Parts: sequence; C-alpha cells; structure tokens
Amino acid sequence: MAKANPGVGSGRSAQRSQVTSLDTFVRDERNAELFKITLEQLRLLYVLGSAGSISQVTKQLQPKHQSSVVKSLESLRNHTSTILKSELFDRKAGRGRNPLTPAGRAAFELAESSLLALKEFTEKVTSDGRFVVHVGLTTFLLNLVKGLVPRLHSERQSFESRLVHLRTGKLEESVLKREVDCAFGGRTVKIGESSVQEVGLKVRTIREDTFGFMLNYTTNNDQLTIKDIFAERIPLILPTSGVVFDFVRENLGVSSVAEIQQQINVVEWCDDVHFAFEIMRLRLHDAGMFVLKGVYDGHFQRFYDSANGDAPLTRYFSLADVQHKSMVTFMTNEEFVASLSKEHPVRQCIAVIDSWLDNVQLDAVQ
Repeated sequence: MAKANPGVGSGRSAQRSQVTSLDTFVRDERNAELFKITLEQLRLLYVLGSAGSISQVTKQLQPKHQSSVVKSLESLRNHTSTILKSELFDRKAGRGRNPLTPAGRAAFELAESSLLALKEFTEKVTSDGRFVVHVGLTTFLLNLVKGLVPRLHSERQSFESRLVHLRTGKLEESVLKREVDCAFGGRTVKIGESSVQEVGLKVRTIREDTFGFMLNYTTNNDQLTIKDIFAERIPLILPTSGVVFDFVRENLGVSSVAEIQQQINVVEWCDDVHFAFEIMRLRLHDAGMFVLKGVYDGHFQRFYDSANGDAPLTRYFSLADVQHKSMVTFMTNEEFVASLSKEHPVRQCIAVIDSWLDNVQLDAVQ
C-alpha cells in the first residue's frame, strides 16, 4: 500500500505503473486476494488506529463479544500479512503506543477513505435510488431561492435536492469540507474593494445589500451614522458571527467579541436574528440593531403586524458613513466539481442553479 518512489526500480516496472488503470487493477487475478478484505475488517482497523489499542476497539464496538473482535482483527492481520508481506499492527505494543505499523498507518488511510466514501454514499442516495444533492443556505436566503426550489424539484428523475440550514460563518467551510454540495450565502466586503475568497471555492456574486440600523424606541435624531452609534453608546443587540458581526468588527478595527464589548455598548449577544427581533418587538431592551436593508424590509417588516400593535414602531436609518456592503453569493467546491462528469447529479444540480441565476431578476428579490 506504500507508494513507490518514482526514481527506483526497473524501466519495465515504472512503465507498467504508469499505464495501469483502475480497470486493469480490478481485473488482474493476481490481486484477487486483496478483494477478500471486508468492510468490517477495514472498520476494525480504522477504530484500532483511532482508539490506539485492541482493548479500546472491543470496548467501543462490541464490549460483550471481545473474542469475535479479536478474531476478526487476527483474520485481517493474517490475511494482509500474507498478501503484503507486512504486519499491519503489533499486538504487543505497550500502553500508550499506537499498535499500527507503518504499513498499518497506510492501510488506516485506505480504511478511512473507504469508510468515508461509504458514509457519503449512504447519505447521498434515497430509498428509491436517487442521488441527494445538499444545498446549504442561511434563513434569510430562503426567500431568494423560493423560485428555484420548484425548478430543482422538477429534476427529481435525475436527483433529489435538499435544503440545509447553515450559519453564515459556516458556509464556506461546509462547502470546502463537502458537508454540502453547494451553498448560497453572504459576505461582508468593503465598498470599492474586491472580495477575498477562500482557496478552493468558486464564487458567483448574485446581488448586493446595504447595511443600515434599526431602533425600537423614539429618538430626536433624524439621521444616524456609525460614528454616532458608537460614540453615543446606543444599546446594541449583536450576533457573535456572520455578516453583521463582520461589519461591526471591520468598523471598529478589532477581531474578537471581547474587543467589541470593550468599545461599544452591547446589551445582548444573540446569534438567532429572529430571537433578536423578538427582543426588539417586546422591548426587553430599548436598543438598536445593525441590519441589512433587505432583511429589514423583507423579514422584520413582513413578519409582524405593526398595524395591530404586534410590533413596536421601529425606525430604520440609512447610514451615511457606511463603507461596507454585503455580497450574496453562490458557492461551489471548485476541485470537487471539476472531478465530476457532466452527467453527475451534483453537476446537473449546479447547472440548473446557474441557469436559473442567469434568467431570474434577482434585484427585485428581498
């Protein structure tokens, strides 16, 4: 399982390794014994490498059947040592020492990748055999994609799409780690500057939104600036991550929650914006919130029936000194998508989304 050094060996063996394809490897009868390794054995090897001892394997998997676990490990050990001429683990390894040998560590990587592929397969296939494509997004972008969802559902013969709720701060990471296949999300960008994106992401900008400020109590101010809000220490409700957090952090020139708390008057930290809206509505605090205009108009104003006293008479302020904007984007994992055939369900789903984005009028969507 160890990779051969390309500078070592005869010309014939080097040439053979270059032209050997997966099909050739699978059909080669000389490899028949390798294919007798079972997923259960790979599972045991993976747990052994993770847990660090045979006793831990039995405790974690089958505490009542220790002998069968040991027997399966011994079967794997004997089987692979015959094929590979190398032991995968040392049963006599001392306490605190991982029993995997160098060959075992290589086999552990094989087990990990095989089990990961199995995990992804079980998560990606429905009971009737259709492939599941996971589309991540934040709560406030549901309104944006409401016209897309029927379009995705019309492709059910090719794939099934499922929406996955993600926090703004987890969007890019989730795409890069392939926890979702693609995602809609927002990012804070300084006006006039290009957005910096994570390596490995392909990002398509959909639209822009502006930052503003809302208050749930009466003020004599006809206008507010970010400088005024900070200097007058207006009570604020803030999240600990996401585009609004990034907006405040950038304006203060700090990097942490603690540093923000030292400079401005935060009366409540709240990562669920609907919960924050309820605090504002019930006036648990006379306070203000930085908010995207699209969120204020499209969610807060529509969510409550202010005419019947359901919401306080909140007031929205445009900020004259705002230097940042929010960019709504569609993100994919560039390397992963490039490795797929055009017929792959993920590629088909992304093609449907791209086509929809090309044709829909998004500036009117709030």
